[in-house]
Amino acid sequence: MDLITASADHSHINADNTGAHIMAKTFSFAILHFTVAFTVGYLLTGSMMVGGLLAVIEPACNTVVFHFHEKAWKRFEENSLEPHATAFNPGLIHLH
Repeated sequence: MDLITASADHSHINADNTGAHIMAKTFSFAILHFTVAFTVGYLLTGSMMVGGLLAVIEPACNTVVFHFHEKAWKRFEENSLEPHATAFNPGLIHLH
């Protein structure tokens, strides 16, 4: 199997993406995220209270930011530059 064929075959990627599998991955990532936020806060301040607050506040803020990030990407994808790609002439750029 050559590299092009191997990279084009993505059938294995979604094979285990059942609802339960996705929820398990989401839950494990949430635990990991809370643990990292707590640990960083605790190590920087020595306070379990600050670590605990960061473990709750930081993921909550990221959830809100992620919502707006997704909206921005959706708008970007809808207004893709693809229709304008044919107007670009790479021969006009002199590269070394």
